[in-house]
Amino acid sequence: MQLLAKNILPEKFWIIENINSAKLGTIQVAPEKVRVVLNGNKYLYSDFASALEEHNISTSTDPISQQKSTEEAEFHMDGYPTKDKPYNGTYDAKMGFNMYTKTDKSSCFYAAGYYIIRFDFAWAQAFSPKVMTLKRNEFCGPYKSEIEMKEQLRLHNGKNKN
Repeated sequence: MQLLAKNILPEKFWIIENINSAKLGTIQVAPEKVRVVLNGNKYLYSDFASALEEHNISTSTDPISQQKSTEEAEFHMDGYPTKDKPYNGTYDAKMGFNMYTKTDKSSCFYAAGYYIIRFDFAWAQAFSPKVMTLKRNEFCGPYKSEIEMKEQLRLHNGKNKN
């Protein structure tokens, strides 16, 4: 089965998906090791290329096309951008964000706006993530702009040290 790794945090973190865009795992590049979590199994490698070859993974290293899609948001909920036209919009007071479905009959909810989400090793950026992802992980947001979100991501990843 051919898998695709989408770069989320430049040269540090990838999401592994199958051909149907179902998320199957992650790749984390750390000093002197590469950690792969795939279908619940954990693997360690000495280099990125070995990890890709072992699991038949190709990479999508085009962050410009990913960034372009988030910058072109046409839809909004209370000033927060969404990837898709929102249906069944509601505000989750406990979680503190607006959420919506992509179709009128869908039961899968997405959060409006930009977020930073803490995974096992670091904070990563997200645009209109699934609500379930936010419930399962520590997060900050929502933010109304990508610039605001990226500034918070920079602060959380400790790159602002003097």
